[in-house]
Amino acid sequence: MPALVVSCLGVVVLAACGGGGSSGSPGPANDVVTLQSLQSASGSVPEGEWRHARIEVPAGYARLKVVANRSGSSGSTRMIMLKTMKGSDALLNGPMVECDTVMDGANITCEVENPSAGTWFISHKGLETTSLSMTVYYDNPVSLAAYGGSTYAAVNQGDAGYINNGSTTGNYWSGSAVGQWLGVALDQDYQITEVVVHSNAGASIPRPFSLLDASVEEAGNDQFYYLFRHNEVSTYCASAVFSSDRHWCRVARERRPAGDISIELQNGASVSAGDVRVYEIEVHGFTPTP
Repeated sequence: MPALVVSCLGVVVLAACGGGGSSGSPGPANDVVTLQSLQSASGSVPEGEWRHARIEVPAGYARLKVVANRSGSSGSTRMIMLKTMKGSDALLNGPMVECDTVMDGANITCEVENPSAGTWFISHKGLETTSLSMTVYYDNPVSLAAYGGSTYAAVNQGDAGYINNGSTTGNYWSGSAVGQWLGVALDQDYQITEVVVHSNAGASIPRPFSLLDASVEEAGNDQFYYLFRHNEVSTYCASAVFSSDRHWCRVARERRPAGDISIELQNGASVSAGDVRVYEIEVHGFTPTP
């Protein structure tokens, strides 16, 4: 039976959507599930056994990332990433392992910088029988000026360039009133994987800003859509983490590509609109498949 169950566009199937060989099989190695970028898989990893997934990474991407979350209240796996072959006991601690981490809580993350093009494997060994879900994606920091990102702001436009220079501390942009905008226009529409706002906003609700996105065409028509609202606990993110200095949103694969990411200032529980300091708006994404 398949190693993992794959969720694609909200439909749970037993093989990766659109991938693998004939008859819906996951490919030549029947115990390996093939994933596309920003696709999720879930299933059980029995104690002492391996479960595997793979992804084809194109050339030219800055990062390959896996986020795995434990579904139950207990369990642990050891997750490794390798190029061209799936994990095994014989390969543990070997030179081919690019990332090696143990789930010591509810989630684990692995990242490979500047992954070479080709087939990459994500392999889990059950240290205990564990139910988990994971999402894998490759991307580039498309908000940076080096990738064509440009900034705009309702006020203090001269400081807006600080928010896409790659630094999450030091210089910052600040506004003065509710309703003011700060954003990053990308050079094209990308399938967005993550948006991370580094600021002094705090984690309390209401937050001192809302986060929005738009395609290039939508932005031209002044049509923006919420990823999260400042005064709502729930979000339109596939997953979100809010801390005192970092608001992280992983964007769902089903969301249309976007070419503009922005925040709109509001008065927050602990920080008012005029006191918000934004150090960086990171936007990560990949070129959509035609």
